[in-house]
Amino acid sequence: MDTGFNFIHPAPEYGIGQKYPYITACEALKNVEKIPYNNEHQKIQPRTIEILKRIKAGGNFTDIPKDSPYYVKGMISHVYRCIHPDKPAATIIAGGGGGTWGYHYPEPSSLTNRERARLQTFPDDFIFEGSFTEIRRQIGNAVPPDGIVSIVESLIPLFKNDYQKIDLYSLSKHLQAMSIKERLKLAESELHEQPIQLSLL
Repeated sequence: MDTGFNFIHPAPEYGIGQKYPYITACEALKNVEKIPYNNEHQKIQPRTIEILKRIKAGGNFTDIPKDSPYYVKGMISHVYRCIHPDKPAATIIAGGGGGTWGYHYPEPSSLTNRERARLQTFPDDFIFEGSFTEIRRQIGNAVPPDGIVSIVESLIPLFKNDYQKIDLYSLSKHLQAMSIKERLKLAESELHEQPIQLSLL
């Protein structure tokens, strides 16, 4: 059954020119070493240390020259990727070997699961259960809690049945009849919370 709920995706709140500044990886990881749960360090091989010494902040395996004895042939950007302390963290992935753990910069060490959880915005008192690999998978597959808040808030009227129902089929038909330029103008108005009223048939 069609609910008639016209969900509008929340506008971005973090970033340049937005309501809040980005949270950097350095800010997110502040004092994380004091958290006793899920903070075990992985053993890092000497060769991996030498590889990481050749990678810049925010970089990955592509920073290593192909003629270097430490060159690594990677297929995805996650391979030997180091966080940039002054930028938001890149995607935390759930699994994989071959240098996909995610690494610090400048110190050559891999991220602990608690550090991954911090970057995913999990609170420090949220304790994960399972093996190191299982916990890594849980964190990497999760939706960041802070990132879902505005979406959940946008859906509350649906669950409370407190919204103006509209004919979504007519709305869809109306949008499909619009030019790309008109759709972009509409999207821009919604982004700035000045929705254009559509006259539906």
